[in-house]
Amino acid sequence: MARKRRHSYRKKDNKVSGFLVAVGVTAAALIGGCFIYGVATGKIGVRSVEADNTLIESASEAEAEAEAEAEAEAEKKAADEKAAEEAEKKAAEEKAAQEKAQKEAEEAALREAHPEFFADITLTLPDGSTKEINRETAESWETKNDDGTYTKDEAAWDQHIADFVSELAAGVDSVGKDHQFQSTNRGVQTIPGNQYYGWQVNQEAEIAQLKDELSSAKTVTRKPNYTMYEEADTDDNGGIGQTYCEIDASAQHLWIYQNGQMVFETDVVTGLMDKAHYTPPGVYLLMDKQKDATLKGEKLPNGKYTYETPVSYWMPFTDTGIGLHDAWWKSVFGAGQNEWNGSHGCVNLPKDVAGTVYDLMTLDTPIVVYYPDGYELREAPESDVDKYIRQQQAAAQQAAAQQAAAEQAAAQQAAAQQAAAQQTQDAGASSAAATAQ
Repeated sequence: MARKRRHSYRKKDNKVSGFLVAVGVTAAALIGGCFIYGVATGKIGVRSVEADNTLIESASEAEAEAEAEAEAEAEKKAADEKAAEEAEKKAAEEKAAQEKAQKEAEEAALREAHPEFFADITLTLPDGSTKEINRETAESWETKNDDGTYTKDEAAWDQHIADFVSELAAGVDSVGKDHQFQSTNRGVQTIPGNQYYGWQVNQEAEIAQLKDELSSAKTVTRKPNYTMYEEADTDDNGGIGQTYCEIDASAQHLWIYQNGQMVFETDVVTGLMDKAHYTPPGVYLLMDKQKDATLKGEKLPNGKYTYETPVSYWMPFTDTGIGLHDAWWKSVFGAGQNEWNGSHGCVNLPKDVAGTVYDLMTLDTPIVVYYPDGYELREAPESDVDKYIRQQQAAAQQAAAQQAAAEQAAAQQAAAQQAAAQQTQDAGASSAAATAQ
């Protein structure tokens, strides 16, 4: 082990090499002296061997000591270097900790002054896209000062939120817009928009919620607030989905689908094809379900209704009184019936299947009405209310005429009676005058 160390430490310290040279010279001198002594005493062989062994041992010990010193010095140097490295590392860690603490303090102060910078709001939209308000957005809505701070103008801030929601609604709202619908027999149909179906952002509620989330530095992923909605995402059968009631008004036929599977179908009769009674095309939602209801027509000025018809099943889908119901008074359903034997606008169902339709339909089920063959509307006949009013007006006019005639006759009779009385009076006066003469 000592020889291996000697080889490595000669490279590290020249002092070791010099020391060993000195030891070697000393050993050589001693050996030479022993040789001379051996010549003088006649004991050259034995004395030289003993001297060699002694000198070798001394040289090894010196070499080991030198190596130990060199090793100790190297260890000390390594320890010093390690201590320096640790000190440098500690200083760096302390500096990093100070910088982190300073940054956290600055962030805490900024969070206190501008919590809106730390909000992250993601709105998921019907078409699968998203709209986000993050720190970059919030900072852009405020004024950055020369010193790097921000000034928040409340009126401008509120306007930015209102503009954001208005832009959101412009991209999402689909109320009144056409829908593409995959029909049963007539391919993809363009269903005209109406006020009953579609997405409509509740802008007032959305603005209020965004203000709260921003001021509270919330991180949230959610849907916008809606006043109206569709039953499916935009790419799912035009937003109608896979559960719906389909009414082909040209064929006078109805289908009910659940989760993409057709579960029921029947012939029907829709509204009479004039401007007052036809069933308008569009997408609707089932608004209510009632058993044993009474359907009423228009209310007359006398408080009565143009008709009052009891039905077993009533399923309205507009706020003007259009819906599905059993028509126990009809015996024929299907193609062509709406031309001259149509309803007041409702979808008439055969009485023996109305209960099945009622059971299969749930509230908010989409109802799709379309005319694949197109349609023309006749002028509507006089409405029952208008007819009633006209009749009442005619009757009143007739009564007034009769009253006027009666009054005129009475006046004429009174005048005649008065004239007769005057004539009698005049005749009496004449007779009296003649007698006096």
